[in-house]
Amino acid sequence: MKFPGRIYQGKQWTYLALYNYHPDIYLAHPDSLEGKSSRLAHVTYRWGGFTRAIDLFRLNKAGEIPELKLKPLIRLNRRWIKGVDKRQDVQYKVVRGAPQELLDIAREDIRQFIRTKKGNPPAKKPQGSRVEYHNKIIPETKIQYIHPWKERVATTGKHEFVPECGNVANWDPAKGCITSLIGIENELSFGLQVVRGVYVAPWRECDICYAESKHKPLLKTIYQHDMQQLENELRGAACLKTGSDEKYGRLVKRLRFGKRTEAASKFTRSQFLQVLEVCAKTGTQGIIPTKFLEYDIEAIKLLKKTNSVVLFDQGFDEYEKGACSFGCTNGWRFEQAIRYGEAGVNSAIYLLIADPTKEPTSRDLRILHQIEKHKQSFIGTQLLPVRYKSKSLAKCIAGIEWDHVCKAHGLLESLDDSIHSFEVNAGQLIPRKFHSFWLDLIGNNKEFYRMCHHTDETTWCGGCFAKEGIIANHPRVRVKAIRTKPNRNKEPPKEKPPTATEKHQLSLDF
Repeated sequence: MKFPGRIYQGKQWTYLALYNYHPDIYLAHPDSLEGKSSRLAHVTYRWGGFTRAIDLFRLNKAGEIPELKLKPLIRLNRRWIKGVDKRQDVQYKVVRGAPQELLDIAREDIRQFIRTKKGNPPAKKPQGSRVEYHNKIIPETKIQYIHPWKERVATTGKHEFVPECGNVANWDPAKGCITSLIGIENELSFGLQVVRGVYVAPWRECDICYAESKHKPLLKTIYQHDMQQLENELRGAACLKTGSDEKYGRLVKRLRFGKRTEAASKFTRSQFLQVLEVCAKTGTQGIIPTKFLEYDIEAIKLLKKTNSVVLFDQGFDEYEKGACSFGCTNGWRFEQAIRYGEAGVNSAIYLLIADPTKEPTSRDLRILHQIEKHKQSFIGTQLLPVRYKSKSLAKCIAGIEWDHVCKAHGLLESLDDSIHSFEVNAGQLIPRKFHSFWLDLIGNNKEFYRMCHHTDETTWCGGCFAKEGIIANHPRVRVKAIRTKPNRNKEPPKEKPPTATEKHQLSLDF
């Protein structure tokens, strides 16, 4: 999802304007502008009863900004902007030393937007315009709590179209994900009502996340759940069929935490612990894939009490910038997985595989070697082949050229590699055949190494180590395609082939 913006050419500098619907959310500069821009101002204004915000940056160097959908460049014309401040109730927070033309740039931007609104509405009950100067602009954002749709806490998910999946119910703490937030060092603080020192960077969300296009700002979409309602739902009152009010009618044995978002971050940790407490009452087991769960004594007690399974994600740092900005790198997650396992929690590794139709890469071998080294800390490792939602992503992560594949009977097969085989399902490119290394590793899908994957012909369900894994051969329930646009083009990572030493070591491990 590309974010809207516009470039302005002033007499002194070139400026970039980014837009937000929430006046107290401050946007970060795009990653591609690192070292090429500086923050100058945060501006809010009103039209009718609505309030909007603009973040303004100086562009030190012109160039492509792939994260943004830019409107045409505008040159400042001061003759049209008189009266904008008073009419639209404009409030400015400006960095000291910024040129005076910056205010006129903001006024012109507001004028350009308001003229598109019917009647050019002025602010209702204006409070008066003001300009504040600061050495550094530190965001302060008010948290908004919302109620879930139809007051339902548990939602349905994968079980509807993959019947073998035992996770019939799901819980999300919000409509947004922490990965879009950037904390300012030495300024970050968060409470129940206000968060300080946090910028929002939607382009930092994990590139392979299938729910990325569904996310909204986390700080404005945290759910205020009724825990008694959740308990009733887990005991049988949950509605787990899409478009139906039919009750499940029996105990929910397993509850997945975080179907569309990260459930275990500090921003929603209190809700996370509350839901575990409810699971302890109902005898429900938690299934918790996570990138953010650090060592937490209270969490450990509840995870053990509920016999929950925590699957620590092992993905790709270069495509998970938001998580890494909080220190939750793949190396950090592996360390947490070991610590939780040593504390007696059902700790597992969730290993993303870029292209299982080929032999393992050096990255795959390195992680597998580490797993073998600490095998006693884990109850298992579940492989998750990446499902690609765009051509650029497939090329960047796995080196797959969609232009070099042919389409026949709904399948995409490589012209230059008979093993390299995929299918298109729900608008995504999905591996259909697998290299013998991965098939030998998972075996019957019931032991330490398992796979979570499904195609039109076969389902591999690892049971998330809460139940026995299976391999089922039958047609999958079809779902409608979810159309998503590629986020941005990126240079493919330079993957080093495994060395002879790495291959030899792996043969010894297995």
